[in-house]
Amino acid sequence: MAFGQCPGWGTVLRGFDWGVDVSWLSFAFTGHLASAPDCFLQKAQDINHFRPHLKNPSAFSNRRFHPIFTPAPTGNLFAFFVILLFIQIRVKKYLFVTGTDTGAGKTVLTAMLLAFLRRGGGRALAMKPFCSGSRGDARLLHRLQRECVTLDDVNPFHFDRPLPPAAAAGRGRPGVSRQAALGQIRLLASRCDLLVVEGVGGLMTPLGEGYTMRDLIRRLHGKTIIVCPNRLGAINHVVLTAEALQSAGIKEFTVVMRGVRKPDISAASNARMIRQMLPLIPVFCLPYLGFRASTARAAKENAKYLKKTLAHVVGCDIVRMFFHRKKRVG
Repeated sequence: MAFGQCPGWGTVLRGFDWGVDVSWLSFAFTGHLASAPDCFLQKAQDINHFRPHLKNPSAFSNRRFHPIFTPAPTGNLFAFFVILLFIQIRVKKYLFVTGTDTGAGKTVLTAMLLAFLRRGGGRALAMKPFCSGSRGDARLLHRLQRECVTLDDVNPFHFDRPLPPAAAAGRGRPGVSRQAALGQIRLLASRCDLLVVEGVGGLMTPLGEGYTMRDLIRRLHGKTIIVCPNRLGAINHVVLTAEALQSAGIKEFTVVMRGVRKPDISAASNARMIRQMLPLIPVFCLPYLGFRASTARAAKENAKYLKKTLAHVVGCDIVRMFFHRKKRVG
């Protein structure tokens, strides 16, 4: 790739491989970062603080690069910001796991995805920003990454009553604002390459005043996974959730059908019917994983057993990024 330089800040764009390994995105700051405008600093935070210059530049020699930015000698600040915005859109920083209802299997899938990604040596973390009632889901995710995060990092907002977070806050008490929720998610995302974010309840469960999980997904531009138990009613629930995402402009999502202990007659045809109604959306099926699936040990074992399916669920671009690098969060 042809290197581009922005003389005003002495900032060099080293380049990366589109669609193959976004972890090669690296910037070297030879000037003073503190002198950069606030909007630049926000972009830097959003794409992992621009990792320091790679210690092994020769690693670029065997990869495909594309010319992106070659400004004039006097510098082109506007073009540089356009490139930053384009990079932010293309780099998938978040993986959202939402469900068609409470008890759909979001936590089990989130735990398996986390174990799968970290098993490949990737810098992945997971969180469940909201918990109502029990904090057991957050504790499971914490056990899989306890050397990196605290329980409060995994679950910053917890309510004692088993109600939607907006209702659990109680009358007369301020709930969690959208900006506070986004801030906590972005804070943990700044410590990893990919953050798996588990929702609470269904996609449209009210989290606070005027926003739901759908609003957070729309603001953070991540890939979304819809989890649904494979039983009677699944088709309607999945299609309604998919339409809610599409109506908000969220086009990139995947459906995962979770096997149940006693499947009914609809289980054999649900996935096929959903594929017919949503022809452009990938649909994957997971077997019934047993009543102990929501343990850390089971999550690791099942992640190994279902690694091929999980690889397709998260997407080839993310898999290549994580299984290329052997560097863990610590």
